[in-house]
Amino acid sequence: LTAAGVREPSGLATWTEDDVRHLLDTFMEIRFPTVLVLNKIDMAHAESNIAKLYKRYDENSIVLSSALSEIFLRKMHKHQFIHYRPGDDDFVTSDADFDEDPAAETDERR
Repeated sequence: LTAAGVREPSGLATWTEDDVRHLLDTFMEIRFPTVLVLNKIDMAHAESNIAKLYKRYDENSIVLSSALSEIFLRKMHKHQFIHYRPGDDDFVTSDADFDEDPAAETDERR
């Protein structure tokens, strides 16, 4: 109620349609936030499109994604050039000690 600007409960009979709509919009925004997943960020002109969206939406509601990069990381892991768990936001290069469990290292950083 506070987020919608309602200070104390009042009789619903006095609420206008706009009051109800504002309360529902506020509830939906809080309970079911919108997340924008921007795929293909590795494409030409992606930076300008991303910048436009960052100006329009809260940066905490934007997730940058690249399926092509994910495929590349999986292939590099398959050929043992890197240690990578699908979906992680980082990886360990082949220069690192491969005897160590990369999952344990990743878990420590979280």
